[in-house]
Amino acid sequence: MRYETRRITILVVLMAIVLGGEAVAQAPGDACTALDPNATILSNGFGLNPSNTRNSVSSITASNVHRLRLRFALGGSAQEKRGAPTVTKQALFYFVGNQIVAAARSTGCTFWTATLTNPASGATDLPRSSSLLLVDNPSGGRMLIVGSLSGFVYGLDAADGSTVWSARVSTDPLHIITGGMQFNAGRLFIPVATGEVITASKPGSSCCSSRGRVVAFNAFNGDFMWAFDSVPPGGSGGSVWSALS
Repeated sequence: MRYETRRITILVVLMAIVLGGEAVAQAPGDACTALDPNATILSNGFGLNPSNTRNSVSSITASNVHRLRLRFALGGSAQEKRGAPTVTKQALFYFVGNQIVAAARSTGCTFWTATLTNPASGATDLPRSSSLLLVDNPSGGRMLIVGSLSGFVYGLDAADGSTVWSARVSTDPLHIITGGMQFNAGRLFIPVATGEVITASKPGSSCCSSRGRVVAFNAFNGDFMWAFDSVPPGGSGGSVWSALS
């Protein structure tokens, strides 16, 4: 059997219930006027709540689902779309390739785009966590929390995408963040996986010493609080790939 590899364009799509006769709007993609970082949150994090139920109230019902029409599509030529978007009444925060984008829910115009800079190497980091989290900052405004392929967590100013703080989950260079994070009482809980499951398959690589963990940070400044290793010292494996609950 022959397998064919194809490049797939991943789009962030917003569907809207369009009343009969109403035209479908096209996303201009131009700059929006002003983002309100304190707008009501509609969907936040991969599991949508601390219990990770992934359940939310929707105005889409069996009686009106047939009226859904494509309003606009975002994403460009990105080959990969990672993570569940965070949604407020005004904005949609999502990943496209190595970019984080804040766009208007009503028109698709762009409030801002941001890229992550790895503090250790100075290279562009890749957002990889399965969720973005909006966290109310006691000093004002909100922060957008993002995990990366290099094992760093970033707190971004939700108003403009600038980096407020960054912190690494460990000194292990193989640690990565793929699962959805949780927030409670000022603490950020982060699932950590190990890329050793990939590197161990390469000839000549050393194996096996890296193990998964759960880490807690102060969500407002990135200070380390505690860590729990999923495997005792001397062991390996135990990656925490999924969202926490």
